[in-house]
Amino acid sequence: MSGRDPVLSAVDPLHSAWVSANAGAGKTHTLANRVTRLLLADAKPERILCLTYTKAAAAEMAGRLFDQLGKWAMAPDDALAEYVSEIGAGELAGEELRKARRLFALALETPGGLKIQTIHSFCQNLLSRFSVEARVPPGFSVIDERTSREIIANARARVLERAGSGDVSLGAAVALLVTQTSEQKLHDILDAALGNERRKLSRAIAGCVAGDGSLTRTVRRFHGADEAQSEDDVVREFCGSLKGELAQIKAVVAWMNEGLATDKKRASGLERAVATGFGIGAFDALRSTFLKADGERYANLVTKGTGKARPDLLSYLEDLEQRVCATEERRRAAHAASLCDAALTVADAVRDLYTAEKRARGCLDYDDLITETLALLERRETAAWVLYKLDGGLDHVLVDEAQDTSPEQWAILKKLTEEFFSGSGRRDDEASPRTVFAVGDEKQSIFSFQGADPAQFDINRQYFAGHIQNAGLAFNYEWLKTSRRSVPEVLSFVDRVFGDADARAGLTSLGLEIEHEALRKAARGRVEFWPSLKPDDKEEPDPWRPVDTPSQASPVVRLAEKIAGTIKGWISNNTTLPGREQPIRPGDIMILLPRREPFGSEIIRQLKAVQVPVAGADRIRITEQIAVQDLIALGRFALLPEDDLTLATILRSPLVGVSEDTLFDLSHGRQGSLWRALQSSSDASLDDARDFLSECLARADFVPPYEFYAHVLTVRGMRVKLLSRLGAEASDAIEELLSLALSYEMQNPPSLEGFLHWIERGGAEIKRDMERGRDEVRVMTVHGAKGLEADIVILPDTTRPASNAQKRQLLYADDGVLFSVPDAIAPLAVKAAKQAANAEALNEHRRLLYVALTRAKERLYICGFENRKGVDEQSWYALMERAAQELGVPVERGGETIRVYGDAEDGAPKPAAARGIAKLAVPDWARVAPGEEIERPRVVRPSLVGDAKALALSPLSKEGKKFKRGVLIHAALARLPEIAPALRRDVARRFLLAREISEADADLLTAEILSVLDDPVFAAVFAPGSRAEVALAAELPDFGGIKVNGRVDRLAVAGDEVLVLDFKTDRLVPAQKDVPAGYKAQMALYREALKKVFAGKRIVCGLLWTAGPLLMRLDDKGLDAQLEGLADLDPQGSRS
Repeated sequence: MSGRDPVLSAVDPLHSAWVSANAGAGKTHTLANRVTRLLLADAKPERILCLTYTKAAAAEMAGRLFDQLGKWAMAPDDALAEYVSEIGAGELAGEELRKARRLFALALETPGGLKIQTIHSFCQNLLSRFSVEARVPPGFSVIDERTSREIIANARARVLERAGSGDVSLGAAVALLVTQTSEQKLHDILDAALGNERRKLSRAIAGCVAGDGSLTRTVRRFHGADEAQSEDDVVREFCGSLKGELAQIKAVVAWMNEGLATDKKRASGLERAVATGFGIGAFDALRSTFLKADGERYANLVTKGTGKARPDLLSYLEDLEQRVCATEERRRAAHAASLCDAALTVADAVRDLYTAEKRARGCLDYDDLITETLALLERRETAAWVLYKLDGGLDHVLVDEAQDTSPEQWAILKKLTEEFFSGSGRRDDEASPRTVFAVGDEKQSIFSFQGADPAQFDINRQYFAGHIQNAGLAFNYEWLKTSRRSVPEVLSFVDRVFGDADARAGLTSLGLEIEHEALRKAARGRVEFWPSLKPDDKEEPDPWRPVDTPSQASPVVRLAEKIAGTIKGWISNNTTLPGREQPIRPGDIMILLPRREPFGSEIIRQLKAVQVPVAGADRIRITEQIAVQDLIALGRFALLPEDDLTLATILRSPLVGVSEDTLFDLSHGRQGSLWRALQSSSDASLDDARDFLSECLARADFVPPYEFYAHVLTVRGMRVKLLSRLGAEASDAIEELLSLALSYEMQNPPSLEGFLHWIERGGAEIKRDMERGRDEVRVMTVHGAKGLEADIVILPDTTRPASNAQKRQLLYADDGVLFSVPDAIAPLAVKAAKQAANAEALNEHRRLLYVALTRAKERLYICGFENRKGVDEQSWYALMERAAQELGVPVERGGETIRVYGDAEDGAPKPAAARGIAKLAVPDWARVAPGEEIERPRVVRPSLVGDAKALALSPLSKEGKKFKRGVLIHAALARLPEIAPALRRDVARRFLLAREISEADADLLTAEILSVLDDPVFAAVFAPGSRAEVALAAELPDFGGIKVNGRVDRLAVAGDEVLVLDFKTDRLVPAQKDVPAGYKAQMALYREALKKVFAGKRIVCGLLWTAGPLLMRLDDKGLDAQLEGLADLDPQGSRS
């Protein structure tokens, strides 16, 4: 890494760079500055390619870049020169400065715009441009995930149908999987292999077939199985070989039967093997003799005394054990290999049909965009031409979120840039070299299920560094440690959590220590570590509670209630964070989970119960939403009214709302179907239900799906009923159902039956945008929170480790694919693959924890709930507990001990500077027609009188820095008099630094403030009992009936005098005769208002000029002169 400023080095346009950026270090900011520096260095906008991970990231990147260039275009020369200098471009003037100003127009006028896009968008454009060379359908469309799932579901159904109707190989494969595992396991295998693992499956099958052309033989070799022997062949061969050893085995049996009970028990297994005549069934008896139920060997074959009696037979028995175990390993390998071969056979058949269907439709999925682009760039006969055309259009490639880039995507980038640094593609012009730039963070690589491999970040850094440096060009590797987001306490806690080598395993490929630095060094933060909640041993099961509903005494419910109550307390009591004036709002809080359940739905339920605004889940599958299930059931009834269970579901749903008693009376003892019973019922309470369902039945075959459901929801008013029962969050799912109905009708014949089949096959999902916009608590997974932040982050589900690896049926290794079977029957190759998968799952689980911790800006709360097994030693809670014990201080609260690190305040209520408007019941007077309007007094704000209002500055004006300076001085002078004199300098400096004031400016302002407070002249003004920022309102009938409404900076009562001061932070202190008339008029109004409050006391007015410092007393004659012009005051329209 270079020795200079890593941020400026990273954006140097003359050097290629690889940047490892900690969470919150400003990756997007750095990327935007890099593009800006390239444009300043005369790079052509159309020859810059910037690749991001998501469309949202691309939009954010483009927005930030254009905001910056737009600001440059409008800034005055001195400000522009400062902006350019801040990003490391040096001191520019004259023509160079004018060129910087024109960058905004240059970027806007680039044909096609700046290429800031996802890699999938880039590949889509490339394939569209070279569709013939790529052998993809010209004019292809890209299908979304829902359509992809639908096509896969149809392909799977066709494959299973073929398996049951004469296809021998498919039939045998399906039968083996169902009988040796289960039908559900078969579906799980296909869901994974054709879902998130589709790319891995294609890579594995391609690798298997590439070996020797035989998928079966290659799979068997991966598992360590003999190529030509089945599981039964292995056992039959071994048992047959024992027939010649019958006499020895009988001698062993006799010897063992003379021993102790343990020896006799083992001997019985050998006796059963002999009794079978060493047929294929003998092996089970032998296995029980030498192996335990979990597949492991016994520690001793015979007892010690028995072994000493016949060492020759013991030696034979040990040899037999070795052979049985070797045979068992071969049998296990053959068993696992046969299951893997069957799984790949079925999955490959589905994959082939899926591919054929896409071709028939002329479409590609997102994985195809990557694989087809890579194939195009690697195809010998076309690659040279395509790369030649591309090479003429690219000079600079930038990659964002590089840690989430898959191996195939890196391969594409290598192809795109391989001519940058060799041959005629390399430029010797040092003023404009071609460059590669990547920014990412291995610690935040959490999308392995989408193909990301964190090791690729460093592998490709070394690859590009080697090629670039071999070409004699500069390559910088930078590490951005400074977080612009989090307070020092949060960052120190993160560093300590991952301080041990075992704790940070998998965070970086080189095992580097985790270090963070805070930009907001003076900010005060807090980390709280709560005790995990344990199950209640005394809890008695409730037989009437639904099986999927947690008990009220369960730790999940108790923790959710505790968190909801804590959040409710913060909001109700106006609790503020250190350095903040505004109280905590729901939108400031984020609850992060490693998995949505079991905690996600419970905390949402509890927050709603205490009336805290909360967003719904960040991602929902609409077919799992109750409102959609009811509407689908309604459609199913309209197609098949004889389905009694579906009709009963509708009758009990909000759509109809029949009571359980009424449904029982209708159903019990009926003759025929439930629908017939409903039609013939004389119960008047069922008339509306019968009419509604009859109408649905009549319309089902004659209207399109959208019209069917739109009529039900609007004309029949069922939307209101659903939302009344299920809450406003059900609206998203209902709207998505209607949207899907329209989409279906655009692509298919509009039938209700077809639509219901289509939606259930596709399994559509809603992904809510959880950016901080609405004022609601956000409950979301850590994966969904990537790139987001919140003032307060709560981690409740922390006591369990990652478990995804345990659920996988296919395990992907570097050289192939293996079938996961239970450890008791797993061959060594499968055990090794499972251990590797589990280790990587734990590594990603730790990276997920890093992402979760670094979302917090101000405060972090860690808690957990246990099951009967307690806290797992590999869990987040165990990792963080060690750090909490080292850094935290024990604090008693609510009968338990928590550990607190950082801000010593315990979260007690504090008066807030501002509150949201509370919802109130409408009073009676609001319902009465208003009487005749009474003329109200004009309200005047003294600070806006005369030319005083011309001096009021907007924070957005050119003099905004002056405005901020004045605000900070006023705030400090209001608060510091209450602080002990010895502490004032330190408190003032920390206060200013927390407001993002530079250290130099903070020192100057601190000196100015303390010069006022330490001056004896001002002692009376800041004496005990004086008041700061006193609100003042009074009516002045002698001056046209105006009402004064303002706030005086300082007020002190000394005997029969009242001292009232206004602070002025102007840089230049005028002579008394030159004081602006507006300032005098302001104080004159304050004086008259205070006369109403302090009758009989003398009001002494003055201005305190902080730049002097100078206390200027205003004489009464001058103030009286200002009052003569009050008749002409502009009252500024309305009350303030």
